Amino acid sequence: MMIFCTLFDSNYLDKGIVMYRSLISVRCDFKMYVLTMDKKCKEVLDAYQSSNLVTISVDDFAEEMGLNEIRKNRSRGEFCWTCTSYLIDYVLTRFNESICTYVDSDLRFYSNPQCLIDEMGERTVQIVEHRYNPTVLGKLGKVSSGTYCVEFNTFKNTPDALQLLHWWEERCFESCTISADKKGVWGDQGYLEEWGDKKNVSVLSHLGGGMAPWNVVQYRLISEENGIIAEEKKSGKQFPVVFYHYHNIKYYDAHKVCISVHEPWLEDRKLIDALYLSYLREIDDIKNELKDKFGIYPLLHSHPGMGNKILHKKRNVKELIKAVDSLIIPKLYVKCMGTKKQQKYEHLNIIRF
Repeated sequence: MMIFCTLFDSNYLDKGIVMYRSLISVRCDFKMYVLTMDKKCKEVLDAYQSSNLVTISVDDFAEEMGLNEIRKNRSRGEFCWTCTSYLIDYVLTRFNESICTYVDSDLRFYSNPQCLIDEMGERTVQIVEHRYNPTVLGKLGKVSSGTYCVEFNTFKNTPDALQLLHWWEERCFESCTISADKKGVWGDQGYLEEWGDKKNVSVLSHLGGGMAPWNVVQYRLISEENGIIAEEKKSGKQFPVVFYHYHNIKYYDAHKVCISVHEPWLEDRKLIDALYLSYLREIDDIKNELKDKFGIYPLLHSHPGMGNKILHKKRNVKELIKAVDSLIIPKLYVKCMGTKKQQKYEHLNIIRF
């Protein structure tokens, strides 16, 4: 049996439920622990009475893990990032599980992820690279957000894995900001930067684990007959998509969204449609289910608008200047040109469903 943990609040119930049900749809034998970040989220999940889903109250969790003061003094996002490592520890030690994989709530699984965990072999920790696009913009993404993504991270209940996990907890306790003033942090994931060199750490090689808006343009669709089969453009290597990370979907209205693919002018539209159209419809169905059963409708996380988006990009450039010590001028130049190109092709990121 695979053991997963995740965290989300009532505004992410739609995404969390789709993620959970997708594991059922791929015939995965699993148990999932959910840190419910508000009371409404716990009430709804408990009402479903799912035998393989265990809810954890954020109030009890924060008290038991000594996070009450941090909870008061950090933003909601920073507190969620802080909780990730602690949640894995909580599942391994309080529930005495032999292994635990943290998964983001905005993933959807298209095939059984057991193959990803099997790849660890005798190693006791597994991490996933962002696999940014092999472009200048991709390299800048790596500079700002780090090599590895906290999205599907596995720890076994062994002394060496727990030692690394506790080190991660200590760093997250110190800071989980995304401010450029804190180099090597970037929420909870900057701390993983040197982990790939450790003997007990497995860096996932399966291309089907970790597909996301920042790397999807490297692939094309081959088949949808038995799950989604994709191909890496540069190598011709074909693989089943295990999970996709639906990061940063922004709604214009209930049926028009921006999918935030990093370089949409390079995308394979057939693959984008195969990944996004069914997912967005599933999200819509769950929103309506939650409204009918519980009288709640998770927020449509709105698109900021082009004006705000330009300001957001300018702020990121300023942060990049603080964070990078060398080659500032050429990187800044390409970053600005990339922003203009992204604005020009913004319509390619818009999906109606």
